[in-house]
Amino acid sequence: MTSCSRHGSHGLFGAIREDNVELVQHFLKELKPNLVDVFQHETRFGDTILSYSALHGRSEIIRILLRAVESIVEKDKDALSVPDLVDYESRRGKVAIIEAARNNKVDTVSILLYHQANANLRSKTHLKSAMDWAIILGHETIVGMIDEHTKLEERALCLFKSVTKFDTAKVEALTEGGVPFQRNQDAMFRQELESKRRLVDEATRSEKELLSSSHQIEQSKAETHRDVLRRAEHIEGLVKRRNEIVSRRKSEVATVTAEVRLAVTASNVDNVCNAPNPPLEYELISKSLCTLLHIKVKRAGTPSDSGSMVHWEAIKDALQDTNRFYHRIRHFHAVVEHVESAAKVGIEGLPGTCFDHLASMMKTEGDLGSVLMMALVHWLWTIFQQVDGHKQEHEHVMQESAESDLLERDRIDLRVLTSRGAILKRELDDVAASLKANTKQVSQLEKKLEVSKVMRYVAGGHTILSWAAGAGNEEIVKVLLKRGAHTAIGEDCIGWCATIVQVAFRRTLERKDFHRTKRFARESHERLKLDFVVSMRIKSLSNLIRERLRRIRLPLAEALFNGHSNVAMLLDGSDVPLFQAMNLFPLFGQPRGTIPRHPGDATSNDHDYLSALILGGEQCHHEQDPRDCGHVDSMKRGVDMFETFLRQKRKQMEAKISTRRATLYTKHRNAMASELTSALRRSDFPAVVLASESGNISQDFEDPATGLTPLIRAAMEDVHSPIHVWHRNAVGEPVTAVAYLLDRISPHRPSVDYENRRGHTALAMACMHGRVEAIRDLLDRGADVDRQSTLLKCTAYDLAVEENQHDVIECLDKLRSSGK
Repeated sequence: MTSCSRHGSHGLFGAIREDNVELVQHFLKELKPNLVDVFQHETRFGDTILSYSALHGRSEIIRILLRAVESIVEKDKDALSVPDLVDYESRRGKVAIIEAARNNKVDTVSILLYHQANANLRSKTHLKSAMDWAIILGHETIVGMIDEHTKLEERALCLFKSVTKFDTAKVEALTEGGVPFQRNQDAMFRQELESKRRLVDEATRSEKELLSSSHQIEQSKAETHRDVLRRAEHIEGLVKRRNEIVSRRKSEVATVTAEVRLAVTASNVDNVCNAPNPPLEYELISKSLCTLLHIKVKRAGTPSDSGSMVHWEAIKDALQDTNRFYHRIRHFHAVVEHVESAAKVGIEGLPGTCFDHLASMMKTEGDLGSVLMMALVHWLWTIFQQVDGHKQEHEHVMQESAESDLLERDRIDLRVLTSRGAILKRELDDVAASLKANTKQVSQLEKKLEVSKVMRYVAGGHTILSWAAGAGNEEIVKVLLKRGAHTAIGEDCIGWCATIVQVAFRRTLERKDFHRTKRFARESHERLKLDFVVSMRIKSLSNLIRERLRRIRLPLAEALFNGHSNVAMLLDGSDVPLFQAMNLFPLFGQPRGTIPRHPGDATSNDHDYLSALILGGEQCHHEQDPRDCGHVDSMKRGVDMFETFLRQKRKQMEAKISTRRATLYTKHRNAMASELTSALRRSDFPAVVLASESGNISQDFEDPATGLTPLIRAAMEDVHSPIHVWHRNAVGEPVTAVAYLLDRISPHRPSVDYENRRGHTALAMACMHGRVEAIRDLLDRGADVDRQSTLLKCTAYDLAVEENQHDVIECLDKLRSSGK
């Protein structure tokens, strides 16, 4: 096939780019004699047909190419293996599975992993594997897929080794959780697993909600309990304060009542009642007493009696029966409204109220001339003073009532919360039990699915059951059959076989019917066409079956070929032969004697190779003395060849590393030179120094376009410009760019008198542009003012004169005259 001279691709790459499956199949058919060269052909961009297909995610084309790879390996098993072509790395480090992983082609990665692609193989160019790229780029689906496949591969390989060593205990441990094989069991396991996971998710969500609700209830319960305790304490305080008020009132009232009792004597009553010209205060006190004690007052009947002391008369009448009067005093029950009304009474002739007069009397300790009247005054004053106490008592009673209602409500709420908490706890226990049971079932289903995948794993054409059947350990075969081992030929292959049987059987019956009835010639011609179509269909299905069975070794065939009759009888008594008694082709393939080749990097392949040699030596030695055993000599030669190969491989790797190191150094230096040029053009002198140090570049480096060096560019800086930026030296002082570059201690420090390819030095350019400050810094650091340019044949002073820089000329003349 002709390659394009521009980029080295050919028509197959174009067919892959256009996703033309039929054209790809046509090209592979035409190129069948040279397929190895086709798969290893690289474009100028380092693409192979496999890596290019993986890059674009052409899943169907990948399947076709991998079938072609398997056909190549089938023809030349000794020289090639599937990983040799599937994991082929181009000179630019492109590997099919790495390209698929980098571009997040999930289906392509799945197909390549199924065909033994090594996802952990690091490319020699980038030193990253497909797994590394998937992690870096955040392709979580591919990361999970590769991780699952790697674990499956490691587990399967460990199981193969355990079978080879006849380690039954290890085989049982690795297949723990497996169940006897059933058709479509993986689909059933996945469906049931998905259902159980949904139940687990729902139970987890319910558990979180119940825990949250339970936590809220516990918080509410604690708050309510604190409210109950606080309210009970508050009510207790109110009762205590109310009792104190009542006790103090009773004590005071009892005292003044006893005083009245002592004062109400016959002599005191006679003295008061017979007193001539009683003062108006008697009338005022009597009016208040009549109001409090509900004593009836006889109103004056004539106008002349309007000014008489009617209330005092009523009191005198009441005092005639001292016992009854005292009884009223003793059993007086205060009503706040009545007491306030009695305190506010007044009479004509005395300003103010009764309360005001009593207050004045109590303050001045006045005397009404009668012990009885003073006792009544003290009693009235005490009653009036108890008004606030009554109000406080009433308030306390109201507060007690309100708090008691709230307390009862809180206690009801507390009982409700306690009951609700108990209900939630029961629900939480039920959900936890359900979650535990479902989690356990999920774990069991995951184990079943993992064991089923291991039993379906194929390495070198062997399933674990065919490998155990070839090894001939009856006990291990029993364990594997019990744990779900099978031939792994696939449900589609069984469907193809059933289709062939049904089509062939029905076609045979139709032929018999046709010959028996002797149809016409036209129908015979149609029959021939139908026969051709049926035969082509049978042939295509047979080819598919043959391709499938060519890659998989059947357990019964391995047991029969290796002469393990007990294992063969054991397999014949199981359900396995029902799925494998369709084609005898695998009987013509000799079973392998070592562990199937494990696809992986160089280290894992070397380890497996040595393991295979050791295991082969353990099983195949015949002589007692190892020196007489021919297999020992062959193993020694194999080890010597392997050591030679490793030495050659090491030399090749060292040469590649050296070349790669030089290439990386050159690329880095070129990148730093580019960065230095960019910094020079924007006058970023700290960046110039950083690029010079990082790239190991002298600061006499010239800009390819302008010929300016960092020092020349610094000498051209105008310190009087509004955009000028001062630089800081090692001690933090502001300096010019010239001083900043020349004062640094570095092997890359610029030469003060360096002349560029245009014949200019830093001093010459400073003189031409009139940069007096730069001239002083250059001369202070050793610049030669009399140096003559090699190219221009003039000095810096001559250039200043030519450019009419009078300040520079004056500065140089002063320096010369001073001897500096």
